Amino acid sequence: MPFFTSQSQTHDLWHLWLQEQGVDRGVLFEETIPTLKEPKLLPSKAKPVLFHDMPLNHRSKEENLSALYQEILAFQACPLSKTAQHTVFSDGDPNSQLMLIGEAPGAEEDAMGKPFVGMSGQLLTKMLNAIGLARNQVYITNILPWRPPFNRQPTTQEIALCLPFVERHIAMIAPKILVCVGAVASKALLRTGSSMSALHLPSVSITYNSSYGLGPIAAFALYHPAYLLRSPGQKRIAWAQLLRIRNKMQKD
Repeated sequence: MPFFTSQSQTHDLWHLWLQEQGVDRGVLFEETIPTLKEPKLLPSKAKPVLFHDMPLNHRSKEENLSALYQEILAFQACPLSKTAQHTVFSDGDPNSQLMLIGEAPGAEEDAMGKPFVGMSGQLLTKMLNAIGLARNQVYITNILPWRPPFNRQPTTQEIALCLPFVERHIAMIAPKILVCVGAVASKALLRTGSSMSALHLPSVSITYNSSYGLGPIAAFALYHPAYLLRSPGQKRIAWAQLLRIRNKMQKD
């Protein structure tokens, strides 16, 4: 999996990315990130179960994912399944070390049946490219597989209904690194009440604890591209987080 390793290449990519996003200049050094309080992560209340107890585990990964998709298609308890055009399951390489989980499909995603294909998806692709990754080298999904009407934020009940599917999805992919894209995914999966700015601190080390006995998975919170489009001043903080994700992948 290719990476840009030299400081000059990283610096050039950073400024090229900023120029494409309409930002005149940015600061690469992490010391420029405002000093914030350390986040308080809440302990998981989920009872761990053995991996061999996980449904569908006797099949191949592809068969497991196909069965999970069919199960979600048949799920009627979430009203969003009746209003959405498509069930948006995933995109990318299921064998990737890096799994990204966003919030929910938007209008473009709902129309095409793929996650992150609108303007925010285009920015996410550029963010991945900036650290030497193509979109097809990672695996992408969402907390909700259905678009909330008018792109509203998912409700607590909707998240609770869909989270068991997401947790099984993570267990099937078994990534080495999990990136929670946006506040909804970060709070749901990392079980934290901390702000996104606090979760971007370079001193913060986060793990995702699977309910399926996988062991702790290195996790990162990342500002949602839709937020970065509205708040371009936060892109330098997102860039620093992307570099930490890249460095973690290189170490592993």
